[in-house]
Amino acid sequence: MIAIYERVIIGVGRASNGINAIPFGNLSLLTGALSVVASIYWLQQRKLTLWVCPVSCLRCLFRLLASLLSGTRGGWVAIPFLTALMLSATTNLISSKVRNVALLLITIFVILLLLTPHRASGYV
Repeated sequence: MIAIYERVIIGVGRASNGINAIPFGNLSLLTGALSVVASIYWLQQRKLTLWVCPVSCLRCLFRLLASLLSGTRGGWVAIPFLTALMLSATTNLISSKVRNVALLLITIFVILLLLTPHRASGYV
């Protein structure tokens, strides 16, 4: 929410939350990946309540959005490796068709991110 506030309301070029945009983006990406790990853990434990997985997935999406709004794309190199790790951890939880579709969508998303031109900011 801070990244959305900084980019949309304030109009800052890169969301940074008062620190450098690079660590902010990388920490957002890291915490997004940890949210996915938490979702996988709760799915494997079968102690899933109605709100745990959706909240964790929503948290992951907001963290990835914060990383995207920070303008930092260097940490996104880790996404294919994180995806491979997460997909191997969910072999018994998700059908192979769903896993393949998820892998395809994530691959397309990463390719589109890499092809998006980076807007120059005022940082030197």
